[in-house]
Amino acid sequence: MTAEIKGTLTVTDPHAFTGTIATGVGRARSYSAGLLLVRPTADA
Repeated sequence: MTAEIKGTLTVTDPHAFTGTIATGVGRARSYSAGLLLVRPTADA
């Protein structure tokens, strides 16, 4: 299953955000199922 969510993210805790991006999200992250793709906006 794949989900695509588009929006704007404001990071309030850079340390926690970096850790989450590095380790993934959810119970199946050890199987590469919790990966996130985060891209900067055009005006960043």
